[in-house]
Amino acid sequence: MIKINSILILIICSTTLLFGQNKTTRIDTIQQYFNEIKIATKKHQELWDMDLYGPILIVNPYTRITYANYADTLGILKAENNLYVGTLPKGILLGNISTKWGGRTWAMILSVFIKDSKEERIDLFSHELFHRVQSNLNFERVNDGNNQHLDSKNGRIYLRLELTAVLDALKSTNTKQANKHVLNALKFRNYRYQLFPNAYASEATIEINEGIASYTGKVHRGLKRQEISHLKESKIQEFLIQPSYVQLFAYQTIPAYGFLLADKNKYWNKEVSSQTILTDYFNNSFSFQSHDLSDTEIYAIGKQYGIDSILLEEKEREEKIQKKIAEYKRSEEHT
Repeated sequence: MIKINSILILIICSTTLLFGQNKTTRIDTIQQYFNEIKIATKKHQELWDMDLYGPILIVNPYTRITYANYADTLGILKAENNLYVGTLPKGILLGNISTKWGGRTWAMILSVFIKDSKEERIDLFSHELFHRVQSNLNFERVNDGNNQHLDSKNGRIYLRLELTAVLDALKSTNTKQANKHVLNALKFRNYRYQLFPNAYASEATIEINEGIASYTGKVHRGLKRQEISHLKESKIQEFLIQPSYVQLFAYQTIPAYGFLLADKNKYWNKEVSSQTILTDYFNNSFSFQSHDLSDTEIYAIGKQYGIDSILLEEKEREEKIQKKIAEYKRSEEHT
């Protein structure tokens, strides 16, 4: 509950900072957001052989007051100081999403998710701008698979080990050592698929749906190689303490592998589509031959990445969950 309250406070504060400004300051701030993402997308247009900049809606989710960089064809958004301002109709779904409305396909950004950091803003806006045009880039939306295995003890263990190994690869300044770490990361991934055979297909869908967009956002930050390593380290560490990995893992896996691939093939992203199983693509790109591993073999590899502490932490988490389930069942029996 403390974490939830903290998140709600942050959301309320961020909305207040942007929409609590006087009108002139607020419009200037939003114009700045549009200008900085326009510059970033133009600078990195070679990533997809196109400039991703296009129609954007910035929406206050509480009032539905909306600021846009393009006019809508319905005339709901009125021109004001080089922006278009109005109230989004109630029937329009809100979210950080791509949406069709008012004669255009928009990248919608909720104001509560816009951060003070310019890099974070560019990342977020680029992510949603990719979704806006992804069908033009051979990324048709595919249905997300069920990845509940990533809430199980073993699912979490081998995802944590994979991310630890791939992070070590990113941080390594020695090519040979980096290759060793990335191959170990792929061993953990493939071992997870030994334990959960359906995960091979189910994880692939969200990695295509969200992972590629996340990688695009990270590239548009325009970071140097060492800065990328620091960024992914902070993002992965932040991710690993989350209570659930089910919906968020692809935001970490694909950018991490993506930057490693970019070291040898800068525009690898142009070789994949919504039909690509990214695990297969990674295996081929890093010359990894997938094969079954024994428990003993995977444990020996895991020793390099803190497997003992991870096993203990996940064992304790599982025990707490089972205890809560048992308490709930007992309470139900007495009602």
